[in-house]
Amino acid sequence: MSIYGIDIQDFQEIEHSKQYPEASSTQETKFEDFLSQYGKQIYTIQDTLESILSDTWDPVYDPISINTNPKENATIVDICSQLDDNLKPTQIKTKKVITIFSHLCEEMSFILNQANNVYYPPLSIFGESIDENLNPQFELKEGQSELFVGKFMNFLVRLTDFVLHIYEVVKNVINQLSRLYTTSNKEYLSIWKNTHFSEVFFLLSKVLVVLHTFDELIVNNELLQSSWGTYRKMINLASSDPVKYNTTEEDIKNLKVLLQVIEKHLLNGTILHSLVNSDFDFHSKMFRKKTYRSFNEENNNKKKEKSIFKEEFFGEIRRIFNLITNNGKDTKLYNKNIISIDNFKGESFVGLSVLYYVYTQIFNDYTQIKMLAKILKIGTNFPCVHLYGSIIFLVDNFFNERLRGIIESIGENYLDMNKESRIEYVIELDRTFSDRVKQHFISVGSWIVEMDSDITEYEDPERVLTMQSELLIRGLKEANNILNIFKESLFLHQILQRNMKKDLLFVLSRCAEMLIAIRYTFHRKGSMIAETLPFLFQKYVSKISVTLKKINDPRFSIHIQFALQLATQCLKGPPTSQRTKILLIILNILRGDKSEIMKDKALNAIIMTLRKLIILGDLQQKIWTNTDMSFHYFSNDLFERYLRNLFRDPINPERLQYLLHAFGDCGRLLQTVEHLEEKGQLKDRYIQIIMKLINNSIIKPLCIKIETDLRYHAHSHLEVKEKNILKKKGKITDYSLLLNLSTLRFFDITIKIKQEIKQYLDRTFYDISTVALSDWKKYDEMRNLAKQKYGIEMTDVYLPSTTQKSGLDVLQIMRNIQYFVSKFNYNLNNQIFVERMSNLKHINAIGIGVIANSIKTHGIGIINTTVHVTFQFLKQMFRVFSGFLKDDYIKSLLIIESEWFSKNIHKNRKTYEFSKSKDLIHKISKLGSRDMNYLSKFRETITQIGNAMAYVRMVRAGGIHFISDSVRFIPDITETVLFGEASEQLELSETTIEAGKNMDQMIKNLTQVISEGSDYFASLVKVFAKEFRTKKNAHMETFYIIVPALQINFIENMIISKAKIGNQGEGGAFSDDGFVIGIAYILKILGQFDKYDSLRWFEIARNNYQTELNRLTTEFNKKKGKSKFKGEIPTLTFSIQKNQNFIKEFQLLNFSLNSAKILFEDSDLDDELNQEKEEKKEKEKESENDEKKSENKEAEKIENESSTSTDQN
Repeated sequence: MSIYGIDIQDFQEIEHSKQYPEASSTQETKFEDFLSQYGKQIYTIQDTLESILSDTWDPVYDPISINTNPKENATIVDICSQLDDNLKPTQIKTKKVITIFSHLCEEMSFILNQANNVYYPPLSIFGESIDENLNPQFELKEGQSELFVGKFMNFLVRLTDFVLHIYEVVKNVINQLSRLYTTSNKEYLSIWKNTHFSEVFFLLSKVLVVLHTFDELIVNNELLQSSWGTYRKMINLASSDPVKYNTTEEDIKNLKVLLQVIEKHLLNGTILHSLVNSDFDFHSKMFRKKTYRSFNEENNNKKKEKSIFKEEFFGEIRRIFNLITNNGKDTKLYNKNIISIDNFKGESFVGLSVLYYVYTQIFNDYTQIKMLAKILKIGTNFPCVHLYGSIIFLVDNFFNERLRGIIESIGENYLDMNKESRIEYVIELDRTFSDRVKQHFISVGSWIVEMDSDITEYEDPERVLTMQSELLIRGLKEANNILNIFKESLFLHQILQRNMKKDLLFVLSRCAEMLIAIRYTFHRKGSMIAETLPFLFQKYVSKISVTLKKINDPRFSIHIQFALQLATQCLKGPPTSQRTKILLIILNILRGDKSEIMKDKALNAIIMTLRKLIILGDLQQKIWTNTDMSFHYFSNDLFERYLRNLFRDPINPERLQYLLHAFGDCGRLLQTVEHLEEKGQLKDRYIQIIMKLINNSIIKPLCIKIETDLRYHAHSHLEVKEKNILKKKGKITDYSLLLNLSTLRFFDITIKIKQEIKQYLDRTFYDISTVALSDWKKYDEMRNLAKQKYGIEMTDVYLPSTTQKSGLDVLQIMRNIQYFVSKFNYNLNNQIFVERMSNLKHINAIGIGVIANSIKTHGIGIINTTVHVTFQFLKQMFRVFSGFLKDDYIKSLLIIESEWFSKNIHKNRKTYEFSKSKDLIHKISKLGSRDMNYLSKFRETITQIGNAMAYVRMVRAGGIHFISDSVRFIPDITETVLFGEASEQLELSETTIEAGKNMDQMIKNLTQVISEGSDYFASLVKVFAKEFRTKKNAHMETFYIIVPALQINFIENMIISKAKIGNQGEGGAFSDDGFVIGIAYILKILGQFDKYDSLRWFEIARNNYQTELNRLTTEFNKKKGKSKFKGEIPTLTFSIQKNQNFIKEFQLLNFSLNSAKILFEDSDLDDELNQEKEEKKEKEKESENDEKKSENKEAEKIENESSTSTDQN
């Protein structure tokens, strides 16, 4: 015995561990292993839950399942023994009868469950090989059949034991019944004459069907029969020389005996026949030696002696027949819902047929030919009944094989009638199948809506429980009805070898989808059902208990009163299978009371309620039984036809996930394989085949369709006939619906159709582009079309569109200055521009050497042209810059921030607050989208301005590089000798003098370029500073307050860009110092360096992140190594790394900004601007004074003129 894999003995050894240190160490090791395994199981459950795509976990794996079946430890004997006090002899015998038949019913139920779940599956798939396809026409390799049987031998031994156990149970049931229904039983006439144990006979018929199913599974498996023969030959060969085969004669002998036992009980196809020909303990032996002919001859001479048990046996056959045909009062015991849930009529018809066959054999009674004729006649209503896998019950074939003599006596008409009716039935079924499925589709949709609705709004809890019960039973009813017509249509077409039309295939696939929808609805509502079932159990138990009290009467006989007391006692516990079996037997006894006291109406009500209770108690098993579609495996071409049908008309592509779940049932069937080395091999092979079918039927055709459509669109400008692959006979097929499917799942495999299409197009376009590079533009257009039309984000293959022998030219950069500053990143220290992304195989990197080579080509005059072009570009960018700061919302925010800082800088807060910058970022981010807000766009504008200035710097450096290379042979360029004057003084020739003057001019020009190079920045600062420091640009005065927010945004973007360097996507960069130069440049032209420095921003940011880093480090050290904080450690590690990155990036930004400030240090600039400003003010004052003087003169003149006119008057 073990607990979680540890033997109990191990726990006992722990007591001695103190005395034996080695034992203690061993136990510690075992306990560590146990904890390790337990942890792995927990993580497996966690991974399973996290990988599910729906609101509930996957019902296939169901890592945390809810079992709603009632359970208890009490046995049937324990329950029936609760009233043992003061029992009378009659009551004791009654108790024994109830106990025996309840236990036999429970045992037969166990047999049915074991047969369906343990023995049918491996037997039905024997011979399936991992080397074959779903539709095999194959031959096993040499020696493979012997290996199959060898691996299967253990199962066959267990199956043999199981069959023998069934024999014992069936014999026990029949013998117990025979002893009850006999005149030797003293209580027969007084108690049991009118009592009919219908439940016992019904379960007996089901068990007999199990034996028939075993026969059919074995006989119809040709590979099992042939493999068994080759295995026997191999054993005979080994017996001739046991030593050669590493065995002994004794082992060979024992194995042969075992093989004979298996052959006798299993492989001859006589499992059911062997049972009915065995001995039973009742007095019908007098009939057993009589043949049909001798018995028929005796019938003409004398009356047949009938046994009581035989009459009872045949009476139960008659009752089952009436139940199927809705004749007799017994049909009132079954509600429509109850009958439809378990395919009651179909299973009952098979049980009736097998039970009739057993009756004729164990009693040798061939006189009931009318009943056989009736069974064959109603067989037209059951053209085929599915037993398991590919095994179908055909009533005419069954009786033709089992009772050939009786069939001949009643004629062949009944057999022909069944065959003809089968053809007529399938024709009628095809005609009405679509309409029937549509009705079910509406009903299922309505049921799902009602299941998802909230019915707890009703105040009456009794009404709520009734509605919930009706919904649960109604769901099972719908599932069973759909499953029955599904099987009928599918297997009838296979039996009659009739081809299925496309419309019928669509309807069949719709049936599979509805069954999965019902199963998943039950699964989704599992919590609600688990909460509701205990109340429903209590409701129905209480209802039965109240009814039993009403019918209880002291006038009842002793055994009836005891039965009522025992029934009441049973209802005091959970409605387990044991208690319901006892109640069913008791109800059979109560119905045997023919006195007027017993009310049939009340008993019928109890039986109906009890049937509902039984169904709800076994709800989960019934859900799986009524939605199980593992039989698809034996109709293996269906899935491919379903997929083709779906691809032709993908209106509802989500159906594909339902179909995958439907065929997933086959995988669970294959998991039970017994003839292979590993159980998972066959399932894995099946998964591979299904994935191949999906690839061939959906993905590949869809790839070709989309590729062709993109080619037609890309070449639509050509004069060709109109071709639209989406149009077919006036119908438009929208394949984008398949692309929009969410991730599909089939066992452990996830299927992303859009990703598969993307990979196919990427691979195809790349392969073709490498062969013909000239087509790169056309394929780039097709990539854009794929994104616009189908939403497929294709990967850029980075194939070169052109080839170059050198870097970018200065002239080319000037012509595309706007593109250059937006697509290149600048590094301040190395003075290099690196392209962010390129359509070529390589990216461009521009350094001083490249610029120097361009200047050498075009001449030094291009430097001035570059500065002029940059100036024009800066004018455009500053319009954007000004527009941003001029925005009312931005301007108001910055004014508020500036006033707050100005107001609080002289108070307690002497520095800017870090939280204010974060708050500013948050407010500005509201203006844009999530991917790109206005603050990021503004940062990019500043970066482009900085890149333009950096480009000017690089051109100047390139010019200096070129000039220094040109004048490297001049010892001192500042003190050069004038070659022209020296030539004149030496009176050299005119040509030499002219050459000397040219030399002097060239050196002068080079010297002038070097001296003027340092003025380029000053010129670009001065020209904009004059304009931006005027009143009309007063909105720029608050620029310094937004710089901290811009820097945080820049660092966040920089961290992301560095993280993307190793990825294929866009955005990877290691430096972007254009932003730093842009900030320094703008602060300089706005004269806000001092205001910015007063913020003490870098100190604040460093302190903030350092404080947070210290807090996180302390918390990490406290929680490190403690298991209860194991889930928090990764989060803390990530947060620490994040803060460290921010601190590092802020330091780099600080260093770069200080370096950039040096480029714009010009102490004379501010003085010149201030002097010009003062001179402008003085001129304005002088002009104002002149205007005032002129106004005064005009006023005096007017005054004089007015006084003169007055004097004249």
